[in-house]
Amino acid sequence: MKDPDPLGLAGQVVEGPFRLLRPIGKGGFSVVYRGTHLGSDTPVAVKCLRLAAGLDEESTRTVERRFRDEGRLLRRLGQGSPDTVRCLASGMTTSPRTGAPVPYLVLEWLEGRSLSADLRERKQRGLSGRPLDEALALLEPAAIALEHAHRQGVVHRDVKPGNLFEVTTPGGGVRMKVLDFGLAKILADTLGITRAKTATGYLACSPRYAAPEQFDSSRGEVGPWTDVYALALVLLEVLRDERVRKAEGIAACMMEATDPRAKVTPHALGLVLPTRVERALVRAVAIDLKLRHQSAGELWADLTRVARASGQLPPPSSSGSLPRSVPAPPPASSSVPIAFGPAPASGPAPAPAPGERSARGVVAILSLVILGVALAAALLWWATR
Repeated sequence: MKDPDPLGLAGQVVEGPFRLLRPIGKGGFSVVYRGTHLGSDTPVAVKCLRLAAGLDEESTRTVERRFRDEGRLLRRLGQGSPDTVRCLASGMTTSPRTGAPVPYLVLEWLEGRSLSADLRERKQRGLSGRPLDEALALLEPAAIALEHAHRQGVVHRDVKPGNLFEVTTPGGGVRMKVLDFGLAKILADTLGITRAKTATGYLACSPRYAAPEQFDSSRGEVGPWTDVYALALVLLEVLRDERVRKAEGIAACMMEATDPRAKVTPHALGLVLPTRVERALVRAVAIDLKLRHQSAGELWADLTRVARASGQLPPPSSSGSLPRSVPAPPPASSSVPIAFGPAPASGPAPAPAPGERSARGVVAILSLVILGVALAAALLWWATR
C-alpha cells in the first residue's frame, strides 16, 4: 500500500502561520498538501518538492538560496497578474520521515478544477472539441499571464493542461489561472545540484508538451518561444479534445518533437480552421524556434487578429481583448462540439440587401399616398350628397 504522506509533513507548521493538514496530490517530484493559515483559518495549498536524502551542507544551502530567490519571483508575478496563482510564502523544511530537505511554496487556495480534469471529463462524455472562439476565450487569461511573465524575462517551461486551472467565478463562469510558474526551473536547478539524473535522463517538464529545444539544447536556448510552443499544443488539444502528441516516454516524445516528418498542423489533426488561423498555429509549433512567435502576447495577438478577420470572433471589446471568463460548461445534452468538416448552413434568415430595403420603403410610401387620396375623395363625396 502506497504511503499517503511520503514526506510525513501532515500536521507540521511552516513559515510561522501555515499548518499542513493532509496530502491532496502527488507527482514524481512533489507532494501537495491542503493547509490553513493559523491566524485567519484561510485555506492554502502547500507544494513541497521531493529531493534526495543525504545532501551535503553546501548543496543544501545552494538549493535553499535558489528556491527562495524563485519564490520571491513567483510572489512578484502573482501580485502583478490576476491570472497567475499567488504565491504567499516559500521556504525550506526537513522531512521528519526521510530527513531530506523539502523546499515548499505556500499558494492561494483555488476552487475549481484543472484543464486536464476538464479534458478527461469531456472525453468520457464523448465530446469532440470546442469551437475556436470558445477555445480562445478559455485560454486567453493563460496567454495574458504568460505574456506578463515574458515581459519580465520569466519563462514558465512547463505549460500543460495540468498547470492551467479553471477557477469558478462568483457569476458561475470559469477563468483560467496559471500554476507552477518557475517550478520547472527550480526543479532543473535543484535536480542538477543533487545529481538526480538517471541513465535515461530527465526533463523538468512534461515531455508531451516540451519544445524541441527542451530535449536538445543544441537547437537553441529555452525562452518565451518555448512557452509559445506548449501553449499552441494546449490550444490544439482544446480544439479537438485529444492530445497532439501520443508518444509515451522521453525518447519517443523527443522523436515526435524534432522529426520534420511529424510536423504538427491542424489539418493533419483533423481540424478545419480558417487558412490564416492554421498558418498562425503552424508557425507557433515550428521546430526551429526562430520561426515561432517570440512571446505569448505575440502569438495571441496574431491568433485573435486572424480569427477576427476570418469572422470567427466578434469585434474587440473596449479592453481590446476577449472576456477573461467564459460560461461554465453546459450539461452534456446541450454541448455542441467543434465541426471536423464543413458545417451545414444554420441560423436566422439573412437580412435583406440595402437595395431591397429601399424598394420596400418606396412601395410603402406610395401605398400610404394612394390610401390618403382615396380617403379624401370619400370625404368629398359624403360632403356633397
